[in-house]
Amino acid sequence: EARIDLVVTDYSMPGMDAREYFSRLKQALPSVPVIVLTGHSSVPIGIPSPGFMPFEVVNKPVEPKELCRIVKSALDALDATGRPSS
Repeated sequence: EARIDLVVTDYSMPGMDAREYFSRLKQALPSVPVIVLTGHSSVPIGIPSPGFMPFEVVNKPVEPKELCRIVKSALDALDATGRPSS
């Protein structure tokens, strides 16, 4: 069985609006941190789904080192909250 520790997604996706995607994600993986990549500098921090708060919203393009830093920070925050180790 696969375990999901982190989700990195784009804000804009074909076939599903962001509100629906984040609502489904929150139901399926309520404690998993989400990093949202966007090409829109004016994306609201609460994103369009009530109760959904991304770990971080990152404007594209993002440097690989910066994205790695953000991913590490998200995973470290999970470890600090008692995430089971694999």
